[in-house]
Amino acid sequence: MIGLAPDNRGRLPDSDVNRLQQFGEALGSMYAPAKNLAAHATNISAFRGALDSDPDTMWSPPEGSHSAVIDLVFAHPIGFDRALTMEWLVEGQKVQKYAIQVVQGANWKTVYSGTTIGHKKIDFFQRTTAQHVRLNILSASSTPRIREFQLFDAARAQ
Repeated sequence: MIGLAPDNRGRLPDSDVNRLQQFGEALGSMYAPAKNLAAHATNISAFRGALDSDPDTMWSPPEGSHSAVIDLVFAHPIGFDRALTMEWLVEGQKVQKYAIQVVQGANWKTVYSGTTIGHKKIDFFQRTTAQHVRLNILSASSTPRIREFQLFDAARAQ
């Protein structure tokens, strides 16, 4: 709910429309493909359909899988505080449980865990720095299909 109401002309006030336009531009700028840190992974080719900022492509594990991992490695540590994930919904929603994880020392640490992804989900978490990041799909009703997995750093977006 944005909480906007039409004026006595039956239209949204011009000032509200202008503010919504500014808000849309700010979001578009923050989540622009050029700011997608996941696109700079050294192993992008293994997961290209999920990292290419093209919602018409997707990545999928072998047919029949009920779990999957998009495991990204970077040349240098990256700082990030949010992930944008999109599920390919042509055959319905599949992901039931997932985690976004980073390697710290010799162990994987979960920075965010969730249930469904659906059309588009932006997960916010404490800013972290890592050289190895993964989307770990822990359970799915059938073969999961990921349209996008993107990482962003709000501090860098400003």
